Amino acid sequence: NPTRRYPVVYMHDGQNLFDNPDALFGSWGIDKAMNRLFLSENTVNREPSAVNRQPIIIGIENGGEHRIGEYSPWNNARHGGGEGSKYLDFVCDTLKPFVDEHLRTLPEREHTAMMGSSMGGLITLCAAIEKPDVFGMAGVFSPSLWFSKEAFQMVKNRKPVLPVKILLMAGQQESRNMVSELLDLYETLLEAGHDEENLHYDLHSDGVHSEWFWAREFEHALRWLFGEKPGHEGDGVSGDLIKFKVDTAAKELIVHVSPKITEPRLEVRDYCHDRQFHHVLEHADNRISYAEWENCIYSIRLHSGGDLVFSRRVNV
Repeated sequence: NPTRRYPVVYMHDGQNLFDNPDALFGSWGIDKAMNRLFLSENTVNREPSAVNRQPIIIGIENGGEHRIGEYSPWNNARHGGGEGSKYLDFVCDTLKPFVDEHLRTLPEREHTAMMGSSMGGLITLCAAIEKPDVFGMAGVFSPSLWFSKEAFQMVKNRKPVLPVKILLMAGQQESRNMVSELLDLYETLLEAGHDEENLHYDLHSDGVHSEWFWAREFEHALRWLFGEKPGHEGDGVSGDLIKFKVDTAAKELIVHVSPKITEPRLEVRDYCHDRQFHHVLEHADNRISYAEWENCIYSIRLHSGGDLVFSRRVNV
């Protein structure tokens, strides 16, 4: 449409984004996904929104053997890194101005997103924290938080000055620490002052560290980032699986767990005193007294068997 201007999503690992039979690790099929969004009755029959304006997708090819260096601002003793800040400067100061000049974009931060997976997820997180004047949205898929603990320190040190919508997503079949680190990141973002309404995480029991998984979740992530309410939070954290509320009169947490959760166990983290409490739960209403707890911020985490499947912060 020659009269319209369009939002933009900048994505990493451009070699793997569009339908490409030669892609080394498979393709996200972004071109097909965008066609589905365009043709979907859910978008063409409603008032204009960022999604049904069909965002422009800019795929940035990685530098091959230089990929790890490009996607991390920090060095890893074994894997290298350290060029991430220069890479983000290139995207913000060279690539984006070129795109805005030659395409009919909506250049404002409110219409500009970044999305990536693995090391691309890590550099996307960096963009959300370090470049909020450029990117108002970030899709962080299976981020390589193992690469450097500096990622958490960055979030802690940089208090948000502008609102950024951040979607975190991972699968329970990825590395052993992926889910727990993702939920740690979610809580760290909250502690740093990010608005809970601008944060969302998805966990998926079948999710693996692979393009097919990220491709499957791309459309949902795009819809949420551009303003639509999330249709699900992954099969591991659906609102149907756990419900809880704080009974201030009785000083109790009331936790209801679905029978779908196997061996339910609740972990409560006390951030003020660095303590943890554990409770074995029944498949019914569980009443947990917090009368002895001091006024503080607590993290409520639900475990299903050996898997961490839910996390939420509460104040008591």
